[in-house]
Amino acid sequence: MKNPVIDFSRHLCIIACALAVGGTAALAQGVCDPSKPTASNPWERYQQRDSSRCEGVYGQQPVSGDILGEIASFTLGKPLYQLELKPLTLAWPTGVEGPVYLRAVSLEEDVFYQMDAMPPVGTSSFEWPSDLLVHRGIESHELGVRAWVVERLLAHPERLHLPITVRQGALVPEAQRHWLIIVPGAPLSKLEVGLDRLSAADEVAAEQSEEAKVQLEEVKSYRSLGQSHYAARRAVQIALPVLAKPGTYRLRLRAERDRDRELDTESFWFMHVVP
Repeated sequence: MKNPVIDFSRHLCIIACALAVGGTAALAQGVCDPSKPTASNPWERYQQRDSSRCEGVYGQQPVSGDILGEIASFTLGKPLYQLELKPLTLAWPTGVEGPVYLRAVSLEEDVFYQMDAMPPVGTSSFEWPSDLLVHRGIESHELGVRAWVVERLLAHPERLHLPITVRQGALVPEAQRHWLIIVPGAPLSKLEVGLDRLSAADEVAAEQSEEAKVQLEEVKSYRSLGQSHYAARRAVQIALPVLAKPGTYRLRLRAERDRDRELDTESFWFMHVVP
């Protein structure tokens, strides 16, 4: 049975803006990320490991310099695993049509590690071997994970992020709330977040017309995360408020660069599904 929330999103004319390296052309890439420089070690270098997964360490890349940088992780609950040779299970809502793209990255500045996977269409979980994580000693709090689908919205392919859990064996993740991690591309003096939800009135309008204007209702106005300095390339964790209503949400990010107080804003779209 289709997930009604995911299915509903297909009828909405929304722009699902996501912070990510690359651009629209990279949204529907193959399993491996072609932008990763080759590392020297032949065993652990970033390469295709099986038919649906690429993983490994890559060569250092220049810092982009973008103010807000990139999205490193979006999970439902924090990843939970131990450094043991037991596979991890990544799980997301059922009923998602089309391919699901998975990505995991190291949150440590000096560890250039990435995993990309594209499970078979129609599945809602992925068994991920932990050998490289164990070999590199990447702990659960040092790992960023996200999952997305590519939707054609307003005639453009966009990333729509899915709630994903990361666990190992019988380990049970913490309380179910969304966690977002960004990696600023420049030192910041201020970082604020706001949250919107597609209004119920638009559900009818979107079903009647592909050109229906999207209306958003504000859930949370901009609020500061409270710090006076955020270092470039240092992961920033953002705990989203507990959400009662299912639907499509837009997280608004607003940052001020430390050097010249220049402002930058971005939006990040995600789905919230109530069990």
